[in-house]
Amino acid sequence: MNFLLFEQFKLGELLGTGPFEAWGEEEVRSSVSEAYRFAREVIGPLNATGDAQGCRIENGRVITPEGFKNAWTKLYEGGWKSIAVDPEWGGAGAPHTLQIVIEELMSGANTAFMMYSGLTFGAAEVIEHFGTDEQKKLYCEKMFGGTWGGTMCLTEPQAGSDVGASRTTASKNPDGSYTIRGTKIYISGGDHDLAENIVHLVLARVDGAPAGTKGLTLFIVPRIKPNADGSLGEFNDVLLGNIEHKMGINGSATCVLNFGEAGTCVGWPVGGDAKVISIHRRRTHKQHVFYARFVDVRDQLPDFVAEIFGIFRSHFWRNIDHERCRTLEKTRDIARNFFFTKLDQIRLNAAGFKCF
Repeated sequence: MNFLLFEQFKLGELLGTGPFEAWGEEEVRSSVSEAYRFAREVIGPLNATGDAQGCRIENGRVITPEGFKNAWTKLYEGGWKSIAVDPEWGGAGAPHTLQIVIEELMSGANTAFMMYSGLTFGAAEVIEHFGTDEQKKLYCEKMFGGTWGGTMCLTEPQAGSDVGASRTTASKNPDGSYTIRGTKIYISGGDHDLAENIVHLVLARVDGAPAGTKGLTLFIVPRIKPNADGSLGEFNDVLLGNIEHKMGINGSATCVLNFGEAGTCVGWPVGGDAKVISIHRRRTHKQHVFYARFVDVRDQLPDFVAEIFGIFRSHFWRNIDHERCRTLEKTRDIARNFFFTKLDQIRLNAAGFKCF
């Protein structure tokens, strides 16, 4: 990773200049090393726990696997999710490339756990870049700091890749808010016990808006309505319907969410404009890069585990005498395929970094 950062991407040319004036090569290398330690010692051991226990529902809320809450607290206390965030919102202002390196280490250690903070970060970024000044002040610091979680609510039972088929509605109220009604499915981190509040970014169609994607608006819909001072107010009629299964990430709560069953769920358009589907499109493109990195690091895990297993097998250093095994060992095509597989992993890493 240090090779990619300093030799391939010439990160050193940015350090010590402009917004990165406080960052030098030593700080970056130290952050990567410490992130690796944190991933190995704190997050990694919870991977098996999360897979074995999964998430469960108690009293209408998701309970995450044992140890997740403590790890969440340490993740944010250590500043790992805000290392590249603007200092205005409590971040360290590091190059975003460093954030991606850290994400790779930690997601590789425990993808299911890191999905909660990944969606939170993405939702916070949307508000940071497109929200009103009031929305930024109310949500950004708490979300980047892990006090509040976040999600992106797009998919519906009849609207998957065809997002324009969304039936979730938004009716304007006299105070400028909108009453939200609808159901969203496959919502990663849709409910959990890790944060005090969860801020959902919900695609909905304002009454009278045209059909298709052009008629959709992105709304801020917190599970609990915040007061103007940032304290928590009333429950916002966002109900957990169920936990859905996604193979390999039992520790991540993939949820069905019902908005406005009692007619009291309200939301506010991101940026105050009720015609901002382009905001979601832009965020979705970036989120795809994050998901690609999740896939990349998970693809590397079997290779890593197999390598460690092979090294510590009792006969690893012994000569292979069986003729068929010796033939296999000497087959250059097989060796070359393994080598190119590793190169592909490095290439994918590099492509991911360049997107930022």
